[in-house]
Parts: sequence; C-alpha cells; structure tokens
Amino acid sequence: MTNILKAGRTPANVADIATHSGAFDRQSTSLLGIFGTKANMSALFRTPTGKVVQVSNGTQLMAGRVIGIDETGVMLLVNGKVQRFTMPEDKAVN
Repeated sequence: MTNILKAGRTPANVADIATHSGAFDRQSTSLLGIFGTKANMSALFRTPTGKVVQVSNGTQLMAGRVIGIDETGVMLLVNGKVQRFTMPEDKAVN
C-alpha cells in the first residue's frame, strides 16, 4: 500500500474518474473499491438500485456470489460462470 493511501488522501486519478458523469453504468453492478490485507480483502460494489454494499468471499449479490478478491479485482460466480470485475487502470501521466 502506498503512503498516499495510508494517509487517507484520494489519488488524483481516482478523484478525476469518480467525479466524471457517466464514469460507470448505473444500470449494472459496478466495482467501486478494494481494500484490506491480502489475507482478508473486501470490496465495495454499487448495485443497479444505487445501494453501496461491502462484500467479502462468499457474499451473495443479485449479480452473483463473490468467489475471490485480489488487489486488482473481484470474481463473481454468475449462473455457473466466473465473471471478473476490475478496478480502472491508473492512467495518470507523469
């Protein structure tokens, strides 16, 4: 984890994405964030109804059941198939 995240400040690229209209599809489930230690990761999802929920392995969502979380994404089991939700890539320019 970088120092900027430990300090609780939002990285500029994340703030930029979060404040743009249309940054994610409001009609579907969207991954908002991933946090925790490697051994105990959790994630935040926004549901199509607008509710924000915290999930961990085994959590059941309308979209599917959480079967794995790592630093870059969350895997859901949806109708017998694995679907991966990923965080937006860092597109910051140096």
